[in-house]
Amino acid sequence: MIVPVTSTLAALRFPFTVRIEPSSANGLTLPTVAMVFQLRAIDRKRIIGKIGELEPEDLAQIDAEIWRMLKPPDREGEDR
Repeated sequence: MIVPVTSTLAALRFPFTVRIEPSSANGLTLPTVAMVFQLRAIDRKRIIGKIGELEPEDLAQIDAEIWRMLKPPDREGEDR
């Protein structure tokens, strides 16, 4: 599973996005938006290389957005 990213900060207007600041650990050179709402599966063969690794805080934010996106809101009075 991958979460596409963009350096176009205007993407923050969409729900289920996370802003990631560049660091030596993640290898980014510009502030970046992780577009969690575009989560998708790809074949491992398409991954050419690794530029870095997200800090635990950024990864936790992305994980929280994935779960928030996948979990429907509770609706009072409905049977489960």
